[in-house]
Amino acid sequence: MASAQGLIWVGRPDFDARLLLLAKPGSPALVVATATTGGPRVVRRCPAGVDFADLPWRSLRASRLALASPPTTPQGCAGGRRDWPDDCRYARPRLGSEVQKVKRVGADVVFVIDTSDSMLAQDVSPSRLEAAKEAALALAQLLAAGWLPGIWIPPVEVRELRALVAHRNKMVHFSSIAKCRLHALLQRKGIEAPQGVEPFSPEMRLWWDELDLTALEKHCMHSDLSMLDFARSQVESDEQCLKHLAGKDERLPLLIQICGIGFITAITILAAIGEIQRFPTPGQLVGYAGLGARVHDSGMSRTTGRITKTGRRDLRRAMVDAANHAIPFHPHWRAVFERQSMHIGRQKTIVAIARKLLVAVWHVLSHQEADRFADHQQVATALFAYAHRIRVQNLPDEQSALQFTRNQLDRLKIGQEVRQIPWGSRKFKLPESKLTVS
Repeated sequence: MASAQGLIWVGRPDFDARLLLLAKPGSPALVVATATTGGPRVVRRCPAGVDFADLPWRSLRASRLALASPPTTPQGCAGGRRDWPDDCRYARPRLGSEVQKVKRVGADVVFVIDTSDSMLAQDVSPSRLEAAKEAALALAQLLAAGWLPGIWIPPVEVRELRALVAHRNKMVHFSSIAKCRLHALLQRKGIEAPQGVEPFSPEMRLWWDELDLTALEKHCMHSDLSMLDFARSQVESDEQCLKHLAGKDERLPLLIQICGIGFITAITILAAIGEIQRFPTPGQLVGYAGLGARVHDSGMSRTTGRITKTGRRDLRRAMVDAANHAIPFHPHWRAVFERQSMHIGRQKTIVAIARKLLVAVWHVLSHQEADRFADHQQVATALFAYAHRIRVQNLPDEQSALQFTRNQLDRLKIGQEVRQIPWGSRKFKLPESKLTVS
């Protein structure tokens, strides 16, 4: 409720109606403006000091009420109506005035406008410069009204993590290029690599040096081998840094529980998403990754098409990789793949599963809960492998791999019945759970 010069405005947030109370000493009246006439009407006069809530109220369509300026005197109001709306009674209007403090938050906005001579061109009336000024003013007004959503700027930690993940991916790409060139060299010469041995391992360098090649081919071969060694060393260095950071991030074990998501995939997802709180719904996260379907609405028709592919490419690629790994090893996703691939094909089914996995990522990170399709034994094995992947010395609170696995299972409130973790030909015994077995 706000007031100015004896004029009291009463309204409810769930109605578009606007009611005006004209508080004039000695002759208070309720003034209602209707959309049909556009002019105010005196609904009921009452003596001063009478509570409006005590008067007999009746129903009046709130959709017919609109904001209008009251006349100078109540006698200037045309017509009259004897029915009091129920919606006014619920607002419990009173005579008099009230002063309220309204907190408003401002923002400093700087608009950069080109002021060169080309902006004086009059192809846009009156000129480009004046049009730019008017557009800047319109944007400022929209921002003040709260109609322009803010843009999320990643903090320094997220930007650095994105740069580190991007650098590792670049080095992996360089190593793949070097391997392809070396394989092409062997194919051109008709040379078969030894079976059962990694041809690019350091032990095989002598075999590469003894190949019957020309001087130029040997120069290119050594260049590719050096490039491969450099890329591998950079990947190892980047992963060491990522392992150190992973031990401090409590969100990574939440993603590791989802089948198909490993250490590098989880790091890529977190770097791309940043703060999960900026996505109120899973659909917004799916749209951010570009995994949502194209939608065309026109009149009564609605058609959908392929995925938009607008958004973070690294997040979309990570989810597709996770779907490819989850299908062979998880019974639920395998059943989904077998059921849908017969109708829409293999590639579309993989993308659909990637989209469902991203929805699961949103729920897991937002609510910090277990995946509803999680297999408890698989989750325990994945957490144990993750602890060894990032090195035990990087685990928080100097925990062992087994103790870390049990604590994460208790955090997710699953796996109370899991006692052992199969690891090759061996089995490791987990500590007892602190939760009661249901």
